[in-house]
Amino acid sequence: MPFMSFWARFKSLFQYLIEPMGDFEHQEIERRRLSRHDYSIGRLGYLIVILTVFSATMGEQGIEIPNYALLSLSFLMLLLTMTLDVMPDTSSSVHLRIFIRTLVYAFFITLAILIGGEWNSPLYYLFYLVVIAAALTLSRRLLILEIVVISMCVLGIGLKFENSWPGSIRFLILKLIPFWALVFFASEIYLQLEDARRQFERLSETDSLTGLFNMRRFSVAMESEIHRSDRYQKKFSILMLDSDNLKSINDTYGHLEGSRYIRQVADILHYQMRKSDMSARYGGDEFIVMLTETDREDARRVAERIRVKVENAAMEITGSTVRRTISIGIATYPHDAAAANDLIRCADNALYECKRRGKNKVCAFQDLGPDSLQNKPMRNPE
Repeated sequence: MPFMSFWARFKSLFQYLIEPMGDFEHQEIERRRLSRHDYSIGRLGYLIVILTVFSATMGEQGIEIPNYALLSLSFLMLLLTMTLDVMPDTSSSVHLRIFIRTLVYAFFITLAILIGGEWNSPLYYLFYLVVIAAALTLSRRLLILEIVVISMCVLGIGLKFENSWPGSIRFLILKLIPFWALVFFASEIYLQLEDARRQFERLSETDSLTGLFNMRRFSVAMESEIHRSDRYQKKFSILMLDSDNLKSINDTYGHLEGSRYIRQVADILHYQMRKSDMSARYGGDEFIVMLTETDREDARRVAERIRVKVENAAMEITGSTVRRTISIGIATYPHDAAAANDLIRCADNALYECKRRGKNKVCAFQDLGPDSLQNKPMRNPE
């Protein structure tokens, strides 16, 4: 039991250190990206072993009597590298494996230099490979921890081979300052690449007019929420929203004002959502909202609150006050449908029932009767 308690605390600390990304989809993308990096870093371990064996058996005059301590250490390193290769792949385990790999490499290089007995050993330059690998993969928190450990290793080598303080200081200046400079530049390049990648991801999954998610991103999140709801026996609800008077605004004031109308409705949606909810633009003046862990009645209350907010938010256009209304259809998983497309179709049918009843209303699919799923075909997002 004490071990299990320690392991739970270690996992909690490590989750903080790796700075995990938000939802399931992003974590899966991150896992695949890190797995590719981990594969390359794993090959680096074999390269380090080969170079160490070469250093233990080859001298300036050719093949020498091998350093058996160094060969034994290389064999141990080989076993550790092969063991790390078979660790399971989850987002946190890949982070952990990369972190352990780079630490093992750093300790191995340190021991190899100490056993070899040369402070200026060519093996020292393998530290740079480890540092670059860490800087291009680990989170900032883990990288700082890694750099502290490797700096201590380099400091230990300096104290071992330099008997005087002036010599130790000279060693640190010549070895550590270039080492830290390499870390800085490698991490800066990594952060710039990460920033560009995340901006590209954001652009690829958001609607340019409203800033809400697009349907590609929403569909992935909805499938993930279905799996989560099945696992934990939870409910969630979908809202389909359609503006009632956009066409009249477009015809009277022009499409630029119509676009402003859409953005303002999107802003209202954004501020009415919890962090766990998701809103997206379905197409045109239609929106779709996913309310996690929300049953039908709670969803009805949220929908009614949104409807009232939109109705009360007057829009000023060229000196005129324009009142807006919105119709909202509700469907709840798993009661109304068991598949994502069917659930959206149910909410869409409920939305059309609102239109039939005179607009500016909230309707749940359950209010329509059992045959409503067949009322009309599913509309694709625009």
